[in-house]
Amino acid sequence: MHPIEYSLDGFYNRIRAGRLRSADRNPAASRIRSRMGDTILRFLVIFLAGAGAVFILVKGPEASKILAETLNITGNGPMPLWYSATLYFFYALFILGAVFPAFLFIGFMSLAPAPRIRNATFPFITVIIPAFNEEKGISKSLKAAASLDYPAYEVIVVDDGSTDFTMPLIERTPVSCIRLRKNCGKAAALNVGIAQAKGEIIVFSDSDSWLHPQALRYLARRFSDPAIGAVSGKVVVDRPVSLLQRWQMIEYLFGQAVVKVAQVGSGQAVVICPGPIAAYRRDLLMAMNGYKTRTLTEDFDASLDVIRQGYRIAYEPQAVAFTNTPLTWRELFGQRVRWSRGNLQVFREQKKVFFDPASGPVGFFWLPFYYLFIGYGCGLIEILLLGVFPFLAYASGQPLSFFKMALLYFLLVESFSLSLYLVALVRERQLTFSFLLAAVLISPYRLFLSWVKCVALGREIRGKESLWS
Repeated sequence: MHPIEYSLDGFYNRIRAGRLRSADRNPAASRIRSRMGDTILRFLVIFLAGAGAVFILVKGPEASKILAETLNITGNGPMPLWYSATLYFFYALFILGAVFPAFLFIGFMSLAPAPRIRNATFPFITVIIPAFNEEKGISKSLKAAASLDYPAYEVIVVDDGSTDFTMPLIERTPVSCIRLRKNCGKAAALNVGIAQAKGEIIVFSDSDSWLHPQALRYLARRFSDPAIGAVSGKVVVDRPVSLLQRWQMIEYLFGQAVVKVAQVGSGQAVVICPGPIAAYRRDLLMAMNGYKTRTLTEDFDASLDVIRQGYRIAYEPQAVAFTNTPLTWRELFGQRVRWSRGNLQVFREQKKVFFDPASGPVGFFWLPFYYLFIGYGCGLIEILLLGVFPFLAYASGQPLSFFKMALLYFLLVESFSLSLYLVALVRERQLTFSFLLAAVLISPYRLFLSWVKCVALGREIRGKESLWS
């Protein structure tokens, strides 16, 4: 990347200014030095993050022992040998699953490039909205799509065999509609819309979401860079009221304000273009043969296809889509089981991306470490720990001391997780008392998501059928 993209301060800005002056004399050599400098910076971030994590991993038990003795929770009498080994295992898991990636996130976020806009134009855009039994919310979605502030666009709604009043509601709005006789699945519905699209850029949204009036303008301008194949917008939970909705809002903000910015800063691309707001070059979609019907999370699958085609995926936080989220634990369970199963299917279908040099950080860090190891491995271990914890405490011979030490580690983990959520809330200017309280109490929500992933893994192993809804 050209160094003008970076928005760093202080020392690096002075280095950047020197590079820009030399670029006028030898542009080709400047680009080579720039790429080398970017690579060195990212490796430096990884090295520092790893060094910090190793230091904490080595010195942490000693500090924990001193703290335990200070708090008088070590107990009296000898402990079994496996006692310290068990605690150290979970401590190491905490370092690998929370401390190390957090260091990387903060480092990569500091390297995230500023948007690179080159004489932004406004090509004709097609907005495609798939729908299946969405009579409750589709009217709001279509009303917003029909009143977007953009000079030239069309809206295509694909009704995927709805059996409720979705179709009559679509017919009442000034949009094009394609009706499928039977439910074929979201990916197939999207492909039908792609085949009829006239736009140079295709924007996808969901029938339970609605676009901000300026969303298309912010999405379109990012395609002035020919290296960009797709653009991910920002998904915002509409008016969260309940604690469950606020937890989902915090999850969304963290995944965007921290994770996506870190993904861009790592030198590659955003890994997932979300269903509520995602934009693609039409030519690229045609080269990819559209969306694949092989997984339940077609957006994740398509995003990796874009990266495999050699394009980058940009993140545009000013392009906003508002979405409704599940109101009950039962609804959330169904949604997240489908998402989790879909992610597992993507891992299987896109296994060639793992550790592929051409995929860069996506294949070497984000997919194997963050999404698979942290997302699924740590979640499974967390649920397993809850199940065996009473037996471990009893077998230790000093259950009260074991419980106190485990509580100490739990508080460390929660404090560290809370700090990351606070980073997201501050970056998104959402640090209110209600969200702060929700972040402090978010542990049950995280445990629920870990349990959902266990259920999804079991259903995927059994091959249980599941359709989009």
